[in-house]
Amino acid sequence: MNGTPTPTFAELGNTLAPVLARHRDATPHRAALALLAAATRVPGATPGQVRAWVRARSDVPALVAFAADRGRWSRAATDTARYVTLHASPEGRRQLRLDVARRLVGVLLSPCSSSVGRGAGADGARAAAALVGVGQLESLAEGGPGIDAPLLPLPRLAVQMGCTVDTARTALRRAVAAGLVVKVGARRGSANAFRLAAVRDGGTADTLERYTELVDALADGDDAHPGAAAIRAAAHPAVAYGPVGRRGWLALVARAMGLDPAQAWGWPVRVARATVRDLDRAGLLDRAGPDLAAQLDRLAYAVGPDGLSPADRAAQAEMDRQARAATRLDAVRAVRAERDAARRQALGAARAAAAAAEVTAEARATTTVRLPPWWTGTDLDRQRVVAALAARGYELLAIDEDRGVATAARAAAAAS
Repeated sequence: MNGTPTPTFAELGNTLAPVLARHRDATPHRAALALLAAATRVPGATPGQVRAWVRARSDVPALVAFAADRGRWSRAATDTARYVTLHASPEGRRQLRLDVARRLVGVLLSPCSSSVGRGAGADGARAAAALVGVGQLESLAEGGPGIDAPLLPLPRLAVQMGCTVDTARTALRRAVAAGLVVKVGARRGSANAFRLAAVRDGGTADTLERYTELVDALADGDDAHPGAAAIRAAAHPAVAYGPVGRRGWLALVARAMGLDPAQAWGWPVRVARATVRDLDRAGLLDRAGPDLAAQLDRLAYAVGPDGLSPADRAAQAEMDRQARAATRLDAVRAVRAERDAARRQALGAARAAAAAAEVTAEARATTTVRLPPWWTGTDLDRQRVVAALAARGYELLAIDEDRGVATAARAAAAAS
């Protein structure tokens, strides 16, 4: 950019190094896209400078080789520019939301969803995939951060699903293994970023053709559509902590789309019928849009025998998550502070040792002097040389009679 100073490698590294660490296991093209997109936040940064930084500073051989190929890097830069342009306009963001909505409908309602199998584990994988998609839509909504693959910490997913972290991890892994969700970036000890997979099979196109109104409603946040309202209810307290449950939520989605839950999710007929009866008892059967949301809210705030409502339990779970996160953050900060203090102490000790060595080296610096004309090599002559050197603050080290010189070093007492 004209008038904008060129950033240094250190300035680029402040932004790019964390991104590179999160994408060490990503494909070179995906890592390049992430780095180029992140570099747009650095004033004056160009794709060529990012390429030079990667070649000089990356320790990922595949990425370095990718950056060495000027043509591949140029295509990645073009893709990034198109991506950034899309995020910069409301129309572009809507196109991105439409893409996410299509993927969400595809992973839930197309024949590919049968790849997760059957049973409670499959239901959890579908719920995890839906929550990933809903999170993407919220991020890409107007006023959102605009990230199409937002970070999803497992503790947060567990709170949304109303389960333990281990159960949430298992559900997410199953969704990834089934090809419903893709892990975009990962770093040890950090949250992962996920996005819905682009499902491509013979039945997905037919499914999307049947549910174009649902895709539009999801992209536009229109919860008046019965299917959109049901899908977005995946993390509702009445679902995650109340009487509806994960299986009831899936039945709601199927019924809202005019599908038989048993056929849609591969349930036994008796399980599907029992789930529908539970929905009927909860007053949710055949409710849609705002009416569905209102009834879910009534269920969420209904106080149970323990004096708590599902909304109370959801709020408590979120507070517990935040408290644990704050505790972990304090522990990390304490470890970092201790490590920084140890590094400063070690650095100070090293500097002190270097200074002491320098003083010692200077204090013990040697010199060579010619032997006096009266030197004959006797003990008395040696004593006279020692005395003469001592008067000048030196100690005798050696005498070389062949060369006629004496080697001396500055005395330690004199140096101190």
